Amino acid sequence: MKSKGVESTDIESTMEDNDTKSKTEDNDVESKMEENDIDSKDAESKTLDKKKVFALIIVSIVLLGSVYYYINYYPHSMYVGGVRIHSQTPISEEDLQKWKKIALFNTSDAGAITCNLELSAVSDLSNRGYKIYVEKDPDKGVYISKTEAHIKGSTESDILDACHAFICLREGIKCPDNLRDIENIMLGGDNMSIIVDNDVVGPGVRAYVEIVGAFGYLQSSLFGAEGKRVLIYLYLQEDDRCTLQDLQTMLQDVDGTNESIDCNIPGGIYLLKSDKNEIQIKGDKIILLGDDEHLYTEAIIIRSILSPEYVRAQSGW
Repeated sequence: MKSKGVESTDIESTMEDNDTKSKTEDNDVESKMEENDIDSKDAESKTLDKKKVFALIIVSIVLLGSVYYYINYYPHSMYVGGVRIHSQTPISEEDLQKWKKIALFNTSDAGAITCNLELSAVSDLSNRGYKIYVEKDPDKGVYISKTEAHIKGSTESDILDACHAFICLREGIKCPDNLRDIENIMLGGDNMSIIVDNDVVGPGVRAYVEIVGAFGYLQSSLFGAEGKRVLIYLYLQEDDRCTLQDLQTMLQDVDGTNESIDCNIPGGIYLLKSDKNEIQIKGDKIILLGDDEHLYTEAIIIRSILSPEYVRAQSGW
């Protein structure tokens, strides 16, 4: 009987051991399954993270593209003085008035320096003003947004063309497409004359001073470089008659006369009071029309066309 009891106990023990092994194996299987689930979830999580990153990259590219498109989108355009003006929005009279107070930025380019000096002569300067960037760039023109403008050109002449166009637009001055021809017209003869309307006062008088200054610089440059002697004449106009005035430079001393002559004077720049603001080129005559303020602005443009070197030298550049 004892022998059977022992055998029974051994069998039960063996069965318990087998149950324990089975449970252990089951637990191992469950543990492996859980590990596999975790690995699968990690893989899915990594895949989702990659998809999110990829989606963010796509969204960022689209946003950057949209911003770039908006910054470089100029649906409105016009031509002023032969230069294309690009604008992101229609230009209003309020915009034109806001552009009179401007902020300019340092540059080492000769054309941009001359443009900055031209703009500063006819504007109010303020760090909080409308931002104007003058840049050497192959895309010639003026690019306007609500907060800033970019004046561009690949050469000094192109930059100045765009600079003149911006001023003509802002000041409501009708400027011809061939403004650049003024230099050749004035240097084509042996004399340079300036004819000033008898009614010109204040800023209009300063206009005449600016042009005479450019004439004097050209006179000295031509004599020094080529030995060419060019004379400068100043006339005061009343109706259709002109009277020669005293004018002294480093190379000449012209005495005025009381004798009046017909005002049809070749190779002359005329400053005439008018209700319209305009620069006209008629053969070998350059005619500036406007009130005293606009005559001064027009003279500043002419000064830069005649001799940008003089503009820079006058300001110490």
